[in-house]
Amino acid sequence: VIAQYQEPVTIVDYLQKTQKIKPVIFEAKDKLIKALEIVEQEHFSKFPIFSDKVYQGLVSDKGLTNWLAKASKETGSIRDKLVEASLEDVLACEEDSIQVIVLPITAHLYQVINHFEGRKRTTVLVSRQASGKLHSPEDLVGIVTAQDLAEIYGMVD
Repeated sequence: VIAQYQEPVTIVDYLQKTQKIKPVIFEAKDKLIKALEIVEQEHFSKFPIFSDKVYQGLVSDKGLTNWLAKASKETGSIRDKLVEASLEDVLACEEDSIQVIVLPITAHLYQVINHFEGRKRTTVLVSRQASGKLHSPEDLVGIVTAQDLAEIYGMVD
């Protein structure tokens, strides 16, 4: 236990041990149908969106559901809307219910846990920058969600 406080496990340790793959990143102008293909293949539920290398936001399953609900009320084929829509359109339907935090890859898992406590919909974006900033899509090296907490608790116990 003392060793964990002297040398706490970091996000990079967690990402390496669990062999998490690099997040799939999209441009705001990318088509929704492209993201849905990734959902079908990889079962991901959150996608970071960039525009000209600037982070714009996170498209989630809730944002997709909100967009579908809105599109279903409009006239025309839902299939056509799926093909025509961009991720920017879906991002506009995201609610502020997701708290997105950016942490550097060197942050301790205790810090990650602290950000999830008492919050239902938190997502941690992991930056390779020591500052914890996302200067470009290449800086994003991982995503940590509530589904990862059981593994994280296992690494710090």
